[in-house]
Amino acid sequence: MKEPLNISIPKPCTQSWADMSATTGGKYCSSCQQEVKDFTSMNGFEIQQWFQLHQTGKTCGRFHENQMPALLTDLDKINPSTFLSLKVFLFSLLTFPLSLKSAQHQVKSKVPLTISPIYNSMAPEFTEIKDNSDSTKILKGVIVDGKEPLVGAMVMIKETKLKTHTDKDGKFELDLSSLETDSKAVIRVAYLGYEFKEEKLNLKNLKPLRIIMTDFQCLMGEVVIKKSSSNLFKRIIRGL
Repeated sequence: MKEPLNISIPKPCTQSWADMSATTGGKYCSSCQQEVKDFTSMNGFEIQQWFQLHQTGKTCGRFHENQMPALLTDLDKINPSTFLSLKVFLFSLLTFPLSLKSAQHQVKSKVPLTISPIYNSMAPEFTEIKDNSDSTKILKGVIVDGKEPLVGAMVMIKETKLKTHTDKDGKFELDLSSLETDSKAVIRVAYLGYEFKEEKLNLKNLKPLRIIMTDFQCLMGEVVIKKSSSNLFKRIIRGL
């Protein structure tokens, strides 16, 4: 296993993420003339894997502020009980195939199973399902990030099971015909890396919505990576 990397941004960038043009892996910064990789949707393990494969060349990245401390665990501060739990877990994984093989040998014989057909004299009844949705209660809208539409944003009505996701153009439609006209409906929009947005709805007079999302406080700039001197996995294996 490769040593984990210590990832940091010593000199954060002050450019506006919303003003950059979208690319496949993030956005293009016209100031530094290169792509800014968006890591906000990745966990620590995925970020480590990415940089293990891309250690050459200059990388500009965008992270949540709370992602940076979690990218590399301080091994000296880990509670000893944590190591014990991990050791037990790894030992169980190693011995499980042997236990499974032993259990298979203990099966002596198969018990024949007789299945008798069950006859039902009652014929099934089918009911035609009609579309009773009220077109006046179809909520439509678009979710954007500054200038760009957000694809796959979750749109839901609070305290209900009504939800949908935006399409490739950031648009959505949500059928609210199951709600009472005088109910206090609140729409909630969620997208990874952005703050939640909520807005009260007037079910008597639904109008198309245009919701602009605001991203969380993020850290952006050139990434500096250093190899860590410790490896958690090696310390666990060494103690088995």
